[in-house]
Amino acid sequence: MIVCAASNNAGKLKELRRILERMGHKVKSLRELGITLDPEETGTTFAENARIKAEAFCKASGLPTVADDSGLCTDALNGAPGVYSARYAGHHGDDDANNEKLLREMADVPEGQRGARFVSAVCFMLPDGRALEVEGECPGRIAFSLQNGDYGFGYDPLFIPDAYGTPDGCRPNTEGRSYAQLTPAEKDAISHRGRAMEKLEEKLPGYYQKALEELQHSADEMTFNANGEQLRIKYQDILYMESRQRVMRLFTLTDTRSRGYFYASMEDTEKQLAPVGFLRVQRSYLVNMTHIQKLNYDKVILTVGTELPVSQKMYSSIKAKYLRWRNRQ
Repeated sequence: MIVCAASNNAGKLKELRRILERMGHKVKSLRELGITLDPEETGTTFAENARIKAEAFCKASGLPTVADDSGLCTDALNGAPGVYSARYAGHHGDDDANNEKLLREMADVPEGQRGARFVSAVCFMLPDGRALEVEGECPGRIAFSLQNGDYGFGYDPLFIPDAYGTPDGCRPNTEGRSYAQLTPAEKDAISHRGRAMEKLEEKLPGYYQKALEELQHSADEMTFNANGEQLRIKYQDILYMESRQRVMRLFTLTDTRSRGYFYASMEDTEKQLAPVGFLRVQRSYLVNMTHIQKLNYDKVILTVGTELPVSQKMYSSIKAKYLRWRNRQ
């Protein structure tokens, strides 16, 4: 599955990509998709913020999207920094300032009362709005000073987890190493994000299959006005189409009477297709078969004279669909 990893945080993105690719998914970053959104995180919980981000980036990308909202919760500070972890010191993403403030706030907190936990809420959202939500936690404590290492970001140099991962399972962190001092493998096995993604990996196959089955058997229809032509469309499936230069999500759309449309995903323009009645889906166009005048090996000629350049592969695909459609008329 091609998944949009919805994070502008380089550290989070690296972790999400590593975990998702290990699960067998192909990951596209916001930068790779050309998305520059920065949705306002107005939720009061990690789960609410994760859903806000998943919904915004899913709509923008058209792809299944994984969004994470996470943070550090301390016992001594009644859960702070919590949902304000990224902007605890006032500026979003200022790791040094956030760490300095946390150390000041906990300067007088004794060893036995420095308990804390990292929390991660992950939301996986499909383009039709369905969402699967999971959470993961990692318990530990806050160090008295920065414990820098070769890895990590954010509060990682201050957080000492209770355990770390090994090939043989989890072991107690008797050495007192911080998140930043653990290797990616040691951290992924016990991290809040790793545990949340484990739950996602466990639940996702069944959830996704159920969503597809419900869509395939759904009678729900939508009506689009495509340049004056009323098209009654129903959801049948979710299709992921990759072109040479872009990845796009397209619902398999079909007229209620027949599959009377084909996709044109080249460098077409609305102006070119406006006279023939089309439905725009992301950067692709759904064109009515009735407007095909002639099929050549390198182009499709429409009734208004518009010529759509096509590759050999696309020509073969459109021709097969066109012949099947014509035989049903």
